[in-house]
Amino acid sequence: MKPETKEDYLKGLGKAARQALQEWWEEQHPKVAYVAGPYRNSPEGIERAIRFAKLLWSRGIPNICPHANSLNFEYDIPNDDIFLDGYLDILRKCDEIYILPGWEKSAGTLGELGLAIELGLKIWWVKETDEGFAITSIEEMVANG
Repeated sequence: MKPETKEDYLKGLGKAARQALQEWWEEQHPKVAYVAGPYRNSPEGIERAIRFAKLLWSRGIPNICPHANSLNFEYDIPNDDIFLDGYLDILRKCDEIYILPGWEKSAGTLGELGLAIELGLKIWWVKETDEGFAITSIEEMVANG
């Protein structure tokens, strides 16, 4: 069976080999981010997510933004579960997640956050200010109380 994840490659290697392979893996596999935030009944959430995804791209961070990827598909494909389940599958292939404002009221975002925690992904919290977007890691939030 061909190894598919970094962890598959690292199993059974010594410390030096794991470190070398870790460095090689990171060079060969750029991080892919996932943008999570309110979608249903939230034109403001959709607009914010698309603006944030563009910002990430402008900084060289490849990302998947469900808000842009399948915008208005629900009119032709009314089964929400197709999208909710499909994006959880995509999230499993990502390295980090950005959680946008309004997440606590969004069932979809709560599911994505739960999966991100389960997978051990890097979690970034995004806040929008008058100056633009402010990003804080979960570690910074815990350290700052």
